[in-house]
Amino acid sequence: DPEEVINYEGGLKTDWWNRRVRANVSIFYAEYSNLQTIQSVPDASAGPGGASIVVDTGDATIAGLEAEFRFVPDDHWEAGLSYTYLDATFDRLTQTSAILADGTAVRADLSGNRLSRTPEHAVSFDASYTTSRFAWGWVKLGISANYESEVFDDNANDFVEYRKARTLWDASATWHFNDRYSLQLWGRNLGDVEYRTHQVETGGGFFVQYGPPRQVGVTLTAEF
Repeated sequence: DPEEVINYEGGLKTDWWNRRVRANVSIFYAEYSNLQTIQSVPDASAGPGGASIVVDTGDATIAGLEAEFRFVPDDHWEAGLSYTYLDATFDRLTQTSAILADGTAVRADLSGNRLSRTPEHAVSFDASYTTSRFAWGWVKLGISANYESEVFDDNANDFVEYRKARTLWDASATWHFNDRYSLQLWGRNLGDVEYRTHQVETGGGFFVQYGPPRQVGVTLTAEF
């Protein structure tokens, strides 16, 4: 049967205080039927280290909320905050986890599990201050943070393909000589947090990709 989805969404966008304050919010609800899941599983019938690509189908419900706030009180200060809540679970899913030497598929009931790669909470924040313009130019100082709750990269939710919650902090200081040239000192992942961005378990092993460690750099920008 084909994959089908019924989706409901509603929201509100508002501006206040002469557009110095912006508040947007939206909610959504989706019902998936015959949602297809694709993965590589160990296949003993293919010999040592063998693997096969399998496709399973199930039903899922995804409900969530997105909110965004922006505050610009004057020509110097600016701040923003966004939040996403996501409840994504399988109502029905029997997934193939392995294939035995005689070709028999091993299946597991994953009903009630979270969908892969769907953090329940995500929050981002940024704030900046820009000085007045002087003969030598102006300076902009900025800071930002990004939080993401735990993530399962597989539908089994077995803490193998798992990303723990993490918070990343960035900061920058930019000297604008004029409207064309600027020099920026920046730092990313200032807490030097070790975090995974992608991972997959295959019949031949386990692949993990990590995000960049703490980085500090200088960027000279020229606009033409």
